[in-house]
Amino acid sequence: MKKLYNIELFRFIFSILIAYGHMMLFYLLPVNKDIFSWCNMVQTWDATLTIVDCFFLMTGFFMFNTITNKKDVTTLEFAKGKIIRLWPVYFFSFVVFFVLSKFKVCSFNLYDDVLNLLFLQCSGHKLSLGDSGYSWYISSLFWVSIFYFYILRNFSQKSTRLTIALITFFSYILLIHKFNGGVGAHISPPILDLFTPGILRALGGIGLGYFVGEIFNSVKNIDYKDLKIAKRVFISTLEIILTMFLLYNYVIKRVYNNALLYILVFALLLLLLALQLGKYSQVLNWKGFEYIGRYSYSIYIMHQPVFLTLKKYLWTKDYVTANPIESVLIGLFSCLIVGILTYHLIEQPGRKLLKYVLK
Repeated sequence: MKKLYNIELFRFIFSILIAYGHMMLFYLLPVNKDIFSWCNMVQTWDATLTIVDCFFLMTGFFMFNTITNKKDVTTLEFAKGKIIRLWPVYFFSFVVFFVLSKFKVCSFNLYDDVLNLLFLQCSGHKLSLGDSGYSWYISSLFWVSIFYFYILRNFSQKSTRLTIALITFFSYILLIHKFNGGVGAHISPPILDLFTPGILRALGGIGLGYFVGEIFNSVKNIDYKDLKIAKRVFISTLEIILTMFLLYNYVIKRVYNNALLYILVFALLLLLLALQLGKYSQVLNWKGFEYIGRYSYSIYIMHQPVFLTLKKYLWTKDYVTANPIESVLIGLFSCLIVGILTYHLIEQPGRKLLKYVLK
């Protein structure tokens, strides 16, 4: 598969949007919601929740590529790869929360947070999420991607397709009906006393992303040069419309009370970005976007301790009221800087070390 730098760009944008949503919901709006007239609390909450599902789709899409093009990779090797990819920053955040707790910036429960390091945060095996609540996504992604990889690697393609399709279908049914058109928060109790919303969201999103990968594989040989100009224009226009629709609903106003609509829209956009049959997706496939996309994971994991620190030492009611725009910009800029530093100082060296240890 050719490099998909345009998807790396969306990884980065989505990580920033999630950080922005959490910052507004839990740190700035509670201080003085009247001065942030542009930010609707309900809209921001809904958008922040749904954006995470886009990451699950991307995981499923790239998992299909691994299954298809790396047939010698075993489930154990796949699991090791996930640990190498996820654990260094995950562990670093654990250390950061411990240090910050000594300065009364946040709480720290040793037993809860140690279990989180085993990716059990949102698996249903714990009664509390611990202190690093935003990293619930990592737990769900880890176990569900391994589960799907195992059945895809060890059972016939026909049976696994049907199994994944049914799991995806019913996961979203349970979520949409339980949460009245939403997908549920990571703090919500298990559905049917068994499945946490995070696990169901991962089952649905990674499953749907896998099928996006299958569709891509079946039509990837279409050549842009063979398309008539009208088709090229149509595809480019569709790519732009889908992007604007998602950003409008994520940032400005949600137009329909069913999260599945936005998940399906992104699934189609993901396919078009991968195919690159429109000028829009081709222009966005600039190699430079690889350099910002690689910071998305560190930004996502580290934005909570960044905001907790700002809340403790900067975001007082007087400061936020007097400097609302500056408060937002400082929060986002701090996330970006900490994410970049974490990537270079922790994520990259940590991966190399774990790769050596687990080889």
